[in-house]
Amino acid sequence: MFGVVSGTTWICFAIVQASGKAASVVWQLNIPVAGYHVGAGNGTVDARIMSVSGRAF
Repeated sequence: MFGVVSGTTWICFAIVQASGKAASVVWQLNIPVAGYHVGAGNGTVDARIMSVSGRAF
């Protein structure tokens, strides 16, 4: 998933654990990026991130 917060674009990778009606994030990596290019997907993949520029920290 990705989003924009205060003008900064973020890409987030996470592992979500679900049990019954409860869900929680057990691992998460947030990367602020200067730009990204989304390519077309296929099959069950809606899109692919082809390249990302920016910093990891």
